[in-house]
Amino acid sequence: KAVMFALYQDTGKSKKGFVLLRAGTNFITNIADGESLHIKLDGKTYSFSSTDYVTEHDSLPAGYGGTFQFSHKTFVIPEEIVREAASSEVFLAKINLLNNTFIEGKCSPSTLQEVKEQNKQFNLDISQEYIDTANKYSALNGFREFVKMMDTTLW
Repeated sequence: KAVMFALYQDTGKSKKGFVLLRAGTNFITNIADGESLHIKLDGKTYSFSSTDYVTEHDSLPAGYGGTFQFSHKTFVIPEEIVREAASSEVFLAKINLLNNTFIEGKCSPSTLQEVKEQNKQFNLDISQEYIDTANKYSALNGFREFVKMMDTTLW
């Protein structure tokens, strides 16, 4: 189970200094109402409420003809927070679910030692190559790419 994000910005939101962030999980569930998204950037925590009343459920392509689920709500995030996330070293996220539970995840790249420690009960042979590939898809790298796009787009 993982925390997932999708970032969007249009001209109107850009001029007001905001970004739309779809935040959710990779399984079918319902996200809680109220302050349900919590982001921790280098030790500083931010909480956000969704603009949605209902959780959306999408099926997204995963390559080789497969799909994965994306249960999400939309949050309006100040652009400065997106930039802070992109420049952070440690990016953590927590999403409250409707059943009074939550899912949390590390959104910044992991070290080989961290992943081995987290998975030691499974006795897996995890390689640095695997970690390098997984880290390419970390949310932190996605936020960095998004900020690059914001800075190069002419409105």
